[in-house]
Amino acid sequence: MSKQTAGTNKVFVQYELPLWAVEALEAIARARKKPIPEVLEEIISEAAERRRR
Repeated sequence: MSKQTAGTNKVFVQYELPLWAVEALEAIARARKKPIPEVLEEIISEAAERRRR
């Protein structure tokens, strides 16, 4: 499920993740001292960059 929010270039996607993935995401967010949505965006961007190489 995704939706475009009016007036922004952000797309919000709802993920169903297993508990271990949520806990890992929370741990990464704490380590980076950033909110989970920002960390998730960084992880996705990093993965896309690796795929392009």
